[in-house]
Amino acid sequence: MKKNTILILLIFILSISLTNHPLAAETLNNLEFIKEQQTKNERLIHIDIRGNNVEEYQEAQHMVDRIKKIKSGILDKLVADGTYVKLVNYPITESDEYRDLKGLIPRGWEGQTNAEGKQLTWDDVPGVGSDIGGKPVMARIGFSERGKGHGSINLELHEIAHAIDRVVFFNISHTDLFDVPFSQERQKIFPDKYYENKEEYFAECFTYYYFSESSKQELKDKAPLTYRCIDLLIKTVQGYSNSTEPINELLDGNQFAWSLKGYSDREFAKVDYNKKAELTMALK
Repeated sequence: MKKNTILILLIFILSISLTNHPLAAETLNNLEFIKEQQTKNERLIHIDIRGNNVEEYQEAQHMVDRIKKIKSGILDKLVADGTYVKLVNYPITESDEYRDLKGLIPRGWEGQTNAEGKQLTWDDVPGVGSDIGGKPVMARIGFSERGKGHGSINLELHEIAHAIDRVVFFNISHTDLFDVPFSQERQKIFPDKYYENKEEYFAECFTYYYFSESSKQELKDKAPLTYRCIDLLIKTVQGYSNSTEPINELLDGNQFAWSLKGYSDREFAKVDYNKKAELTMALK
């Protein structure tokens, strides 16, 4: 009886010491702080974590912090459009929004297999950009780094860049105007075949612009025209530059100008854009 009493007392003391341990208390406080911070971002960022893994909440907060590097004027336009980002700790095909993709092979992934030789499907894709139809941008928590099921320098920034391309810049990557930086600079910065697609090229360049100072500098050094194009778009949305500033500033000596006049009407103004050969000029 005495031994049992001592054992119970020891367990009781141990439980008190663990609860009051500064590291345990700090972990609990961090978890509550992270949840509180994430609640404040709910209009743009939805977080769905199954379980109470503190590390996953912390990683989700890191993802939120990276997304918040993007200028507020751009993020506000996503919110106004109803576009949001969903961060999850499970396969995207287990979500209500993308359940219909379960088991399907993404376009262009035919023949791509994992280490065991199994065909890759949407179940293996760690992120997806939003599209017309109300579905969110989605990124898996813990998959941000290159090599974790994707080739981007950062998963969440790349996926949200697709939404920004569509919603904020009105599919700028689809325009003939974007052919200029794309055709001249793609191979200089991304010799990888994957970025032969203009949408993917834009999304990854936008990611480089915001991911870090070193990646931003790399974009500026290897793809200066693309850098200046993205920089002008961002500054125009933020109101830092004249809304009718022509793109001849970027394309010296060219016979067309690209401005954001009429931007609020989802319209890019083009001037003297009728000579395809002139789009292959050398950068000054």
